[in-house]
Parts: sequence; structure tokens; C-alpha cells
Amino acid sequence: MISFTEVIPIGQIIKLHGINGEMAFMSNYEGLDFDNIPFLIFDMHGILVPFYLKEWRFNSENSGFLKIEDVNNEKKAKNFLGLTIYLHKKFLNILESDVDMDNNTFIEFRIFDKDNNFIGIVTDIDTSTQNVLFIVDNGEKQILIPACQDYILQIDEMKKIIYMDLPEGLLEL
Repeated sequence: MISFTEVIPIGQIIKLHGINGEMAFMSNYEGLDFDNIPFLIFDMHGILVPFYLKEWRFNSENSGFLKIEDVNNEKKAKNFLGLTIYLHKKFLNILESDVDMDNNTFIEFRIFDKDNNFIGIVTDIDTSTQNVLFIVDNGEKQILIPACQDYILQIDEMKKIIYMDLPEGLLEL
């Protein structure tokens, strides 16, 4: 069984494309190359399930179309609509660039810990150092949280929520 600690979010299915099961996606990565990635992972009702990639093509640096094996009609493809696309961490070396934090993708996202406790809202992203930081406002103070993929459990782009497993004591700094 695949756990959330073994995967990273790389994008989201945004709409269906045609009636043969093709789906449009947006990616957090520019220039992502699926050539050496045999499967993508989706959260299907709380269980991470791998699906083999049948076809894919880009129409811009971070968006395109994909087909998954055995998803060959509109009805089956609808089950993926709005879902986050995950990549197993063993394929991390295939990614050509880190998450593009410069485009402020995560501004206004709410951050929750692994126990579903609210931490705060991302108000800015600090990319001035090698370690990218979420600048988070919790209503009382500003918190700096490393935007490290090791700490990110799940990103729900539709609800604008980031679930994180943070080291003990980090929020008290």
C-alpha cells in the first residue's frame, strides 16, 4: 500500500478532453517529462492508487493531456476530475525543476498539520534563500515554514489546503 509520505503532488486533473478518456491537467512543474514515469498516483477515496500512463502530451510548459490505461471513456474519466496527481518519490530524479514557488501558487492556501489542526494561511513565499519558505499568518503571529516536499503530505488544490507533517517544535520558533 502506498502512503502519502511516499508521494509528492505534481499537478491536478482540471477537465475532460473529448469522449475517449483523455484528461487535461495542470502541473506544478515546468518541462515535466513522463517518458520514464510508468504510472501516476491518485487518491481514490482515501487510498493512493497507481494508474499506468498510456499517453500524454503537453500544450504548454505546465499543462497538457493524458490518458490512463483502462480509462477509455468519458464516464470513467469523470472519476478523476479535480483529483491531485501524485508522483512516487522514487521518480524525483526525473523532475527537471523544483516546484515553481515564484508564481505564488500557494498564496492563500490554508495549512493543516497531520492531525487536521489549522496552522495558518500562506500570505507569501520567501524564495530569497536556497530553502524556500511559506510565510504563514495564524492570526496571532507570522510563522516561517519550510516548503519542503518531505513535510508536505498532501495538497488539495481545489480546496486550497496543504497538509503537512512538521517536525516537533517548528511552530514554536
